Amino acid sequence: MPAHATVRSKPPVTARQVVVLVALWVSAPGWARPLASQALAQSLPAPAPEGRRLASTEHLDISYPARWAPWIEDRLEALDRRYRILARAVDAELPVRPQVRLWPGDADEAGIDPASRRVEGLLLPRLEPRQRLDLRLDVADLPDEAAFRALEADLSLLLAAQLIAEAGQAAVPAAFALGFARYLQPIGEDQTRLVAALKAGGGAPPAWAELLEPGAEYRDPLQFQAWSLSVVHGLLHEEGLAAFGDLLRAFRQASGWRDALQETYNRDPATLEAQWRARLPAYVDGAWREHLFYGTDLDLARERLAQADFRGAATLARAVAQAWDTGAEAQTQEALALAERAEAANVARSDLTLGVGLLHDGHYAAAAAAAAAALDPLRAVGDEAGADLAGEVLDRAGRGQAAIERWTRARTMEPWRSLQAGLAARQAARDLYRLGHGLRAREVDAWARERLAPVAVLGAVLAVLGLLALLRWLWNGTRTDGLRAGA
Repeated sequence: MPAHATVRSKPPVTARQVVVLVALWVSAPGWARPLASQALAQSLPAPAPEGRRLASTEHLDISYPARWAPWIEDRLEALDRRYRILARAVDAELPVRPQVRLWPGDADEAGIDPASRRVEGLLLPRLEPRQRLDLRLDVADLPDEAAFRALEADLSLLLAAQLIAEAGQAAVPAAFALGFARYLQPIGEDQTRLVAALKAGGGAPPAWAELLEPGAEYRDPLQFQAWSLSVVHGLLHEEGLAAFGDLLRAFRQASGWRDALQETYNRDPATLEAQWRARLPAYVDGAWREHLFYGTDLDLARERLAQADFRGAATLARAVAQAWDTGAEAQTQEALALAERAEAANVARSDLTLGVGLLHDGHYAAAAAAAAAALDPLRAVGDEAGADLAGEVLDRAGRGQAAIERWTRARTMEPWRSLQAGLAARQAARDLYRLGHGLRAREVDAWARERLAPVAVLGAVLAVLGLLALLRWLWNGTRTDGLRAGA
């Protein structure tokens, strides 16, 4: 048994819980103290009855038949880890420790939740917050590994439903809650059966309005959960896990499921529904096996990275790092490092796109900064095309910035340096023309011509004066020669 998992008659309760509950009891008026006492008593799990055991992990209290003790106690950490990753996926924590009660399939003790029995071979988990969760294992004596895999799958379903209820404050429609809870189960018999139900007798896809009607989950549980899983699968793989988490929380205040979808995805729900219908054939034909948590290969993330699909690479790499079956610390660290490189490259691509736009608009300093920020991350992931483009943007932005600086210096020169200023501006204009910024180049060239105009006039005057002086000199020379000849 793991060191931090204990078997006891009463699982530990945190000091904070005790203090809060006792404070409520002390501060409660006399008429309310029986209720406060009841809340305090319910917070402490009752001792295990005869023939049963209680075990505590970091997040769960688990009771089970005493004869299952060796089997359960070796698997407590795996069950607690299941809760931790579910909580991370939903981005929620249960405010009260769940009390998981495991029973043989034929158990008939009073108080066992009727929802622990399967309907058409499937569990229909409670979607309202509950502290006590009952699960049945269809085993006659000591469970085996197949029974443990079934336990993991069913417990994942129940805990996910509770975490989803907590995230959405019990306001998430059943289709989204059950679909997400099913998605968070390990891929196995249940998912295979749900997809097979769509292939065999799914018929025409229901409208979302029909699927999201209150109570729809009880009419045909198999078909309802099959369609719900397909809807959630599509939203997760098209829009991402973070956005779906936002959707769960949007239901807290939304006036309806349409408003929640519109607020989260900024798209008309009818458009989202049409996209789901278009994806259904591929989903049924095998795309349902694509998963953010299970069956993800780091080689696939590397392939996406090599294809410059940085967002996809980051998503897959983080899925590997968070996968249920990831046991090797080295692989987890490698996956996280790959995800960080891919995310940095994705940001770099955005910087590069920004840099290209800034360069086109003539904002050379900002373009150079964006391209410089993009260059190294793109090189780090082997995106040579992106790195070359970043280098080109950096070079062109540098030349454009130098041309603007040359023009700026020319504009500050004293009037007596008009010739130097005009020539510098003309050179800046030529550089800008080469960069394709004709409008800016014409502006600079016009300024240069204006600055050089007085110099040109002065040059013309001096030329005329020089010519006159030359003519006079020639005239005087000719007269002198004539006088000498006459003498």
